[in-house]
Amino acid sequence: MLFRAVIGLPTRTTLDGRPLPSSLASYTPVAIAHDRRLSAGIFELRRRKAAPLYRIVAWRTYADKQGHEQATMSLHRDEIDPALRLLEQCGRRLGTGLQ
Repeated sequence: MLFRAVIGLPTRTTLDGRPLPSSLASYTPVAIAHDRRLSAGIFELRRRKAAPLYRIVAWRTYADKQGHEQATMSLHRDEIDPALRLLEQCGRRLGTGLQ
């Protein structure tokens, strides 16, 4: 893994055995919900001398031509309502911890 990062090859980050979008590599998961293909979550980025930054994300996984699992944050029209339901589950799991 370190070797791949040093020579510039992309490293894959996973959460619960599912791939994450590469833009979430530096964020810490706070609340996550998974569906069959969709995932949604609330992520936190802790910053020095500043309040934490939160990010709400929904993504889907797919297999590319080589059979590798990939993650994308681009959703199809029929995936929007299920993604919003997953985010609602994340909100329930989180409770009022962010306030």
